[in-house]
Amino acid sequence: MLESLKVRFILSVSVLVAYTLVYPPLYPALAEVTNLLALVPVIVAAWLFGMRGGLLVGAFSFPMNGLLMQIVGAHAVWESLNSSS
Repeated sequence: MLESLKVRFILSVSVLVAYTLVYPPLYPALAEVTNLLALVPVIVAAWLFGMRGGLLVGAFSFPMNGLLMQIVGAHAVWESLNSSS
């Protein structure tokens, strides 16, 4: 079933879309921990397309998380990265 490139692509994109739809409702309850869910699309892409697919989705997930944090009204992305203060 997963031999077809089209099926793998649709599955990977659907997991990515599901993550973007689940992020806003979960953010008020989980705060920055919600960003860890970005690993799910990366793992699925790596499983379906190998290391190159995982790296591509992983590189895409950082700016996507920053955008999602801005959408939900979180503080600045750079403040989240430097949360030690």
